[in-house]
Amino acid sequence: MKTYKTDNPQFSDTLKELETTDPAHADLFNEINRELYENTVYLKEKISDLQFSISNGILCVTYDDGTEEGVD
Repeated sequence: MKTYKTDNPQFSDTLKELETTDPAHADLFNEINRELYENTVYLKEKISDLQFSISNGILCVTYDDGTEEGVD
């Protein structure tokens, strides 16, 4: 199994949906998984740009003075 990594994620507001007539081929599944992965990486980068982070599944904000809100 190969590892997929992206250096320039692109957000897609659409997602292909499998249909019962589609062939069960890895290329089809991989294309859908890449779209989901790139959307996730894109959104993670945008959250980081806004000085937000995720800690233990909680969305946290870091203010300019270094204080954090939302951290347990």
